[in-house]
Amino acid sequence: MSDATKSLGSSPANAGEPLPLPIRDTLNSLRGLLGRFVFSQAMIQVAIWILLGFWFFGIVDYLPAMLGSAESPRWVRVGMLGILIAGAIWILYQQIWLRWLVRWSDDSLALLIERKYKRFESALITTVQASRPSMRTESEHPSRPGLVALATARAIELLPTVDIRELIRTRVLQMQLIALGACLAYSCVAGLLYPKWSIHWGKRLFTLSDVPWPRNVLLGVEGIEFDTPSFTGTGTTRHRYLLSFQDHAVFVPKGQSGQLKSFASLTAVRVPEVCSVYYRDDDGNRGRANMRRLTASGDRQGFVLDGPPLESLSQSLSLSIVGGDSRISDLRLNVVDSPAVTDLQLKVTYPPYLRRSTESRWGQEVLAYRTGLRLPQGSTIELFMQSNKQIKRCDYIVVRSNENGTITPQEQSIDLEDASESITVPIGVLDGNVLSEFRLWDAQGICSSRIQQFVISSIKDQAPQVDMVLDGIGTSITEIASIPLLGRIKDEYDVQQTWIEAVLDESKPVRIDVAMDKDQSVTTTIDCKELKEKGMLSIKPGSTLAIGLSASDYYDLNQETQVGRAGTVQLSIVTADQLLLLLDRREAAMRKRLELILGEVNQLGDLLLSIERRRSELKDGTSTAEDAEKYGRIQLLRSQQGMSQVSKSEGELNGVEREMDQISKELVNNRIDSIDRRTRWQDKIQKPLRSMIDTPWKSLATQVGLLEKLFSKDPNDSGTAKQLIGAAIEKNNEIAAILQSILADMLEIQDQTAIVDMLRDIIENSTQVMDETKSYKKAQDKRALDFLK
Repeated sequence: MSDATKSLGSSPANAGEPLPLPIRDTLNSLRGLLGRFVFSQAMIQVAIWILLGFWFFGIVDYLPAMLGSAESPRWVRVGMLGILIAGAIWILYQQIWLRWLVRWSDDSLALLIERKYKRFESALITTVQASRPSMRTESEHPSRPGLVALATARAIELLPTVDIRELIRTRVLQMQLIALGACLAYSCVAGLLYPKWSIHWGKRLFTLSDVPWPRNVLLGVEGIEFDTPSFTGTGTTRHRYLLSFQDHAVFVPKGQSGQLKSFASLTAVRVPEVCSVYYRDDDGNRGRANMRRLTASGDRQGFVLDGPPLESLSQSLSLSIVGGDSRISDLRLNVVDSPAVTDLQLKVTYPPYLRRSTESRWGQEVLAYRTGLRLPQGSTIELFMQSNKQIKRCDYIVVRSNENGTITPQEQSIDLEDASESITVPIGVLDGNVLSEFRLWDAQGICSSRIQQFVISSIKDQAPQVDMVLDGIGTSITEIASIPLLGRIKDEYDVQQTWIEAVLDESKPVRIDVAMDKDQSVTTTIDCKELKEKGMLSIKPGSTLAIGLSASDYYDLNQETQVGRAGTVQLSIVTADQLLLLLDRREAAMRKRLELILGEVNQLGDLLLSIERRRSELKDGTSTAEDAEKYGRIQLLRSQQGMSQVSKSEGELNGVEREMDQISKELVNNRIDSIDRRTRWQDKIQKPLRSMIDTPWKSLATQVGLLEKLFSKDPNDSGTAKQLIGAAIEKNNEIAAILQSILADMLEIQDQTAIVDMLRDIIENSTQVMDETKSYKKAQDKRALDFLK
C-alpha cells in the first residue's frame, strides 16, 4: 500500500459538521478492510518463516551427520531457535506495530478512493476536509456552503458505485498464500515420508534434545573405470579398465571421461537409495552429483557416477562419497597426461630391385615419420616409437591391404620388463598399404586416450613408361625402307632392358635389342632391307609391319617381369610407285591448303586497305566527335581481327612447311631414287616457305600487333597509324607474291608429275596390250594346229 494512503497521528472524527453517514460508513469499511489485510499478511509471513526455518535448520543440523561428521552442538540449535524467534518478532514488528496499529485518516482514505475513481472529481475529499473545524474561517466566502453542499451531494451520489475491495492490491497476499500452501504441502509430505526424522528434529530443536542422528549405512569405493579405445576392425564391443585408489589417491588420464564405482554393504542396517559425490577442483570450484544405482551383486549394492565432474577431466579433484549417513572423504584424483607416441622413426631396409647406378636408396635408412609417407613396395619396416612418459605395455595391430584385399588384423602386445619411454615394433615386409594402430599403457596402468594411427603407403613399382614416335617416315613404307625411331623411357628407379618388337602380318614377334642413352632416351633406326637380308622378316609389298618399343625394369618381387610398351605403329608395305603416288597426293593437298592461305592473306590485305580508307574518310573534316569515337571502336575491332588472321595463317603455314619436310624425309628413308623430285620439293616449296615465315611474315605480325595496341590506346594517332598500315600492306603484298610464286612452282611440279604418271600409265597399258596380243596370238596358233590335226 502506498504511503500516500496513510497518515500517522490523524483522527477520523471531527468536531465540526459531521460527515454524512454513507461517507462515514464507506470510510470505516475501508479502514477495517485495510486492517484485516495487514494482519493477515503478518500471520502468513510468520507461518512461512517458521515452516521454512524449521525444515532449513533441520537440514543444516542433519547435514554433518549426513556427511559423516559429528552432530551439531547444542549452542548451534539454540542459535537456530533464537533466529526463528527473532525472525518472527521482526515480522510482527514490521507488520503489526508499524502497519496494523496505524490509524488511517479520513483524508487519506478519501484520496485512496478518488485515485481509483476519477469521476468523483475531488467531491469526496472536499466533503471530508470541509467537515473539519480547522477548515472553517471567519472570512469564509459567501458561496462556500453551497459549493460544499454540491460536493457532498455529488460524493453521496457516486458512493454506491465504489467497491472498496478493488482498492486493495491482493496479488501480494495471494502470492504469500500460495507460498504458505507450498510450505504446508512440503511439510506434510516430508512429515509423512520421514516421520521419524521430523519428530527427531522437532525434539532436537524445540526441546534441545541431544539424541544423536542414527547412522546405518556402510560405503566402499572400487575405483574409477575408463573406456579402452578399440582398434579398427575388432568389433563394436566396448572394453573398460579400472584404476584403483592407493592411499586414497589415483592417477587418471587427462581429457578422458571416467566412471566412479562405489558400493554400499547389504549387510548394513540400511542401503541408501542414492549416493552423492561432493567434489572440489584445484581452482576451488565445488559441486555435487548423484551416483546411479546398479543391480545388487552378492553382498554389495553398486553405485556409479558417469557424468560431471568426471567428464573430460581437465584438472585434479578432491572427492567425498556420501550415501545415507555414511561418507568416504579425502579421495584424490590426480589428473596426468595419458601415454601417447610423440615421435616415430622408421628403419627401412630397401628391396634389391631398387638398385640404381648411384645406389642412393640401397641398403638401410632411418626416416622420420610424416603424414603421407610412401615407401617402395617390398621394403622391410621396423618402427621406433618415443612416448611422453614411461610405458609398460604396447598393444598394436597392423592392417594390410594389397591387390588381394584387406588382411584381417590380429591384435598383438609387447610387454616391457622395465618401463621405458621408447619401444620397437616390427612391421615386416611392405607388400601394400599398411595401417598400424597403437595403444600404450603407462606404469600407473593408464591407457592411451585414443588409438594412434600411422599410415604407410606402398609405392607399387610401375612398369616403365615408354613413348615412341617415328621420325621422317609415314604409315606406308617400301620393303627396303629405313625407319628412324625416337623413344623416351621413364621409370622410378632403373631400366634393365630395352628392345623393339616387330611383327610382320601374323608371324611371331621379332625382338631387336636397342641401347638406351643416359637421359633414358632411345634413338635408333630399323633397316628393313637388312632385316630382310638376314631372314628375320620376309618383307614384301602388301604386308603389314607392326613396330613397338618395349622396356623392362629390375622388379623381382614376383615371377612376372614388368614390361612397359609404347603404342604399336602399323606400317603398310607398298611399292615405290605406290608410295610416290601417295606422296604426290599429300603434296597436292598441301597445294590446296596454300591456296586457302593465299586467299586469307588477300583478305587480310583487303582488311588493311579498309582501315586505311576509313582513316582517310575521317580526315575530310566533316566527321563529328561521335563519328570519331565510332571510328576508334571499328578500327580496334578490325585490327584485332587482322591479328587473329595473322596468327591463324602462321600456324597453317608452319603445318604446310612441316608436312613438306616430312614428305622429303620419307623419300630418303624409303630409299626412293628421286633426287629431282626431292630437290624440287625442298628448293621450291619448303625452303621458300620457311624463309617467308621467318622474315616477312614475322615482320607483318609485328606491325599488325603494334597497330592493334595503337588503336586500343589512341585511335586518333593518324601519323603512327598511317606508317604502320602502309608497312603492313606492303609486307602483305610481298607475302602474297611469295605464296603465288610457290603455288606456281607447285603447279609446275604437279604438271610434271602428271606427265610422268601419264607416261607410266601409257607404258603399263602398252605392256598390257602387248601381253594380251601375245596371248591372243598363242590362242590363234593353238586353234590352227588343232584344226590341222
